[in-house]
Amino acid sequence: MTQKRTRNIALALFVVGVGATWAAVAAGASNKNALGLVPPVGITVAFFALLQAGWEQIGVVRQRRLMAGRNVVARWTVDPARWRQFIALDDRIAAQRDALPNRIARPRAVPEKGVEIVVGWREIQVGEDFHIIFADTLRGFEVIGGPPICLQIHVYVDDPNGSDAEWHLRFPVAIDAQAEAARVRDHFVSGRYLTPPPD
Repeated sequence: MTQKRTRNIALALFVVGVGATWAAVAAGASNKNALGLVPPVGITVAFFALLQAGWEQIGVVRQRRLMAGRNVVARWTVDPARWRQFIALDDRIAAQRDALPNRIARPRAVPEKGVEIVVGWREIQVGEDFHIIFADTLRGFEVIGGPPICLQIHVYVDDPNGSDAEWHLRFPVAIDAQAEAARVRDHFVSGRYLTPPPD
């Protein structure tokens, strides 16, 4: 699901929450009947939906900037045969005991032109799937020998409430993109991604 679609869903929930609250109030809802529950629930849904929409809008802006070529570290296109090879490798890795999930979403069908991968300062776009890497969540970077050769970013989110989460962002390198892959590796391993982007 793209950032734009998620934002639009959140906005729709916001409208539903506000609309349900307004309708219940207009109908004379009170705490004495079932409709009395609608305003507090509606306001709560609208509040969190608006927060989510705002968060997703940040992602939409960053995604647009990345696809426009702003602060791109490297980009390449993986041909369909190599992408299918990656899917087979990804499945084998996922079947291993204690394997972390790969959060990169796969296209339902491999496009004839291949899958474009764009790596930004702290963003990754694989096909239509977009991810933001926050500075304090990156826990490791690895090159997987394959075949095909893949880059893997280890993400760990430390939740003070105890709901920690971790996953991988794993994606293949095009056969002619070795130099670009080395640039991505150096960008993250050297800590350059921690510095402000140039643009």
